[in-house]
Amino acid sequence: SIGGRMLENKKAFIKDFLETNKDLARDEGMDGWSYSREEQDIMTIAYMDKNIIVLSRMLYSYTGGAHGYYGTQYICLDLNGQSVIKLNDVLTSQGISKLPRLLEKNYRLQNNVEPKQSLQEAGLFEDTIKANDNILLTPGALIFNYTPYEIAPYAAGEVMIYIPINELEAYLKPEIKNLLK
Repeated sequence: SIGGRMLENKKAFIKDFLETNKDLARDEGMDGWSYSREEQDIMTIAYMDKNIIVLSRMLYSYTGGAHGYYGTQYICLDLNGQSVIKLNDVLTSQGISKLPRLLEKNYRLQNNVEPKQSLQEAGLFEDTIKANDNILLTPGALIFNYTPYEIAPYAAGEVMIYIPINELEAYLKPEIKNLLK
């Protein structure tokens, strides 16, 4: 139940807080920041049709330092088969092998990065973008979401790369083609 889950989360938060601060003397925390801790867990529906629902789960945590940390996780669900859809469920192995090139191509288009400019010069950590399992699947696109520090600095925020479904058509598994109709 939702209430039970919230109670579990509260208990886990307090237990972790107390464990983290067990050696902190009472007078050491008088500045207010020594005991600071914040967590948010927000879930919404990012996409839904008769076959697919995609949940968006944004997590934020601040435990001290210059800034908190956040990231959005997408969970794709097959409403017919009642199962979680992972990248390996969406594309053939040949399609998965094409992803780094397609991710780079679409990142460049979506962020106005010139063909001769390296991805590192454009602000990414590496010159290759590897596929992850943090996907959002819709009939129009397969979207990859990268949280801060995953492929770019914190200041870049979350990086989303949209690959139009028509670029992946030849590599879609038959079950996914049926879901996207």
